[in-house]
Amino acid sequence: MKYSGYAGQVLRINLSKNSIKKEPLQDEVIEKYLGGSGFCAYYLTKEIKPSVKAFDEENKLMFANGPFSATLWPQSSRYSVAAVSPLTDAWGEAHSGGYWCAELKMAGYDGIIIEGISKQPVYIEISDDKVEIKTADHLWGKDVKEATDTIKQAGDYRVVAIGRSGEKKVRFACIMTDYHRAAARCGLGAVMGSKNLKAIAVRSTRGVKVSKPEEYMKVMKIIRDKLLSSPYSHQYSAYGTLLLPGMLNDLGRLPTYNGQESTFKDCEKVDGKLMKKERILKSRACGGCMLRCAQVVNIKNTRDLDSETTEGVEYESVAAFGPRCGNSDVESVLSINSYCNNLGMDTISAGGVISWAIECFEKGIISEKETNGLVLKWGDTKVIRQLLEDVALRRTGFGNILAEGSERASKTLGKGQDLLMTVKGVETPNIDVRAQKSMALSYAVSPRGADHLYSFVVIEHEGYQDILRERFGAENFNDVCDSLSDKAKPWMVFVYENFGTLIDSLGICKYGTMVPPILYYKDISEALRVTSGLELSKEDLEKVGERVVNLNRLFNLRRGLGKKDDTLPKRYLEEKARSGFAKGRTADIKDLLSEYYKIRGWDENGNIPDKKLKALGIVV
Repeated sequence: MKYSGYAGQVLRINLSKNSIKKEPLQDEVIEKYLGGSGFCAYYLTKEIKPSVKAFDEENKLMFANGPFSATLWPQSSRYSVAAVSPLTDAWGEAHSGGYWCAELKMAGYDGIIIEGISKQPVYIEISDDKVEIKTADHLWGKDVKEATDTIKQAGDYRVVAIGRSGEKKVRFACIMTDYHRAAARCGLGAVMGSKNLKAIAVRSTRGVKVSKPEEYMKVMKIIRDKLLSSPYSHQYSAYGTLLLPGMLNDLGRLPTYNGQESTFKDCEKVDGKLMKKERILKSRACGGCMLRCAQVVNIKNTRDLDSETTEGVEYESVAAFGPRCGNSDVESVLSINSYCNNLGMDTISAGGVISWAIECFEKGIISEKETNGLVLKWGDTKVIRQLLEDVALRRTGFGNILAEGSERASKTLGKGQDLLMTVKGVETPNIDVRAQKSMALSYAVSPRGADHLYSFVVIEHEGYQDILRERFGAENFNDVCDSLSDKAKPWMVFVYENFGTLIDSLGICKYGTMVPPILYYKDISEALRVTSGLELSKEDLEKVGERVVNLNRLFNLRRGLGKKDDTLPKRYLEEKARSGFAKGRTADIKDLLSEYYKIRGWDENGNIPDKKLKALGIVV
């Protein structure tokens, strides 16, 4: 291998055969896909047959870091994990920060491919060159914290683990990293559970070599200075994403009561400003990060350091268990969020499933007959928590149904389809896209289902007008800044999907690169040169992102997903917003979709022509 910044090998572990192999990482794969999401897209599209379902033995689960992992690039802490998703039986991908990613790189691995199904519960222990598959009988049945604590008693390991919901194959179970960070979306914790894999523990004694050490520190200082000079960097350190409830409420983008409303009258009770005053104790960072957006928060209204705390509280979780469920009790929101993390469930989908069930009950579509006697009400904190546990443990008939995700639940019950807030079977994040057309298109076309991060088209940042002109073109600037206009939105999504998948392939965070828009292709190109020795221009890097987007699309097309699935919930398409900035508007994307396909070089049905695949060098 001729490139620095990489460990140079991928672990392949077959749990059915109890086998462990170490495979060299090829230079050509590095040049085309870089790492992270790119590696996952390449290996899994190549190796998983289109007929394979999420819980089949033939499904594979891949973890991958990137060339900046375990380096001095700020926020170089994120890994990608992918498999066939239990929610969609199509492309499933999630990402997480923390410290595990860097530990894996320093132990000597750019990725891990998990194959097969173990006959009994196991976990994987990695100590540099020593890799073992160990019994997890003593870990099975434990929540994330207890399981992680038990593993760490044997040494200073970094751990990714599933909770009891993953063991029960709840279709939106997640993978928790270092206790508090979640690779949340698409149900990949359920894939781990289906393989009887409880955790992967890693510790290392090595470092990472860079290509041009004499220039490296100068380049890293320039990049870090750019980040630290931004006023938004300090805002993230102070609040993380907890300012967003109030901000999105003011913009009319806060889904409330399962998206029936776009604003929440009691929003100030769950907003970060009040939490900062009463509950936020301090900020913490993932590996290599200066922004420290993870807030340590007291669940109870106290400044007592010995009180019960939770870490990493962020907007999506607060919105999911707060406004989306009609809940203004911030203490219950924080407590439920912490409990959900320990059970190992995606908070977005969990809140989405519960709010869908409450609306169905409220409108008489389901009754106590279906809910096993539960009376579902907006803002009923006891019922929300009980229902969450019923789902996580598949403890009741109704909990078992909801554990399949809201779309499958509606099919099982034969009811509630019109109230679903899903795309491709995945519950929508907490942004009302009627008030942001670029995000509406993003939700619809994302390969993993409703997704606010695949392109992350957020542009409300004062002081960055020149940067936005550079990224989207001066001729598009006014249209870019008009969130309700259709104009330029397909172009915005195209540009930021390519950039976003590149970021996920590098193993870095989207804060500082996409929100706020500080670091861009030039910074990445220079950093790659001094880190790995890769000489890639802006056009080369754009092509890497475009290649990954097309591979994700190809994976889904082979499974029968296409234009019919590039759509939005009926509520967003047909129901006019009742309140907020987009009052009286829907999120019609028909024309946007056609233009987006053209920009992508796909045909009118969203299929990828062979000449497009050839132009991108895709051979799988």
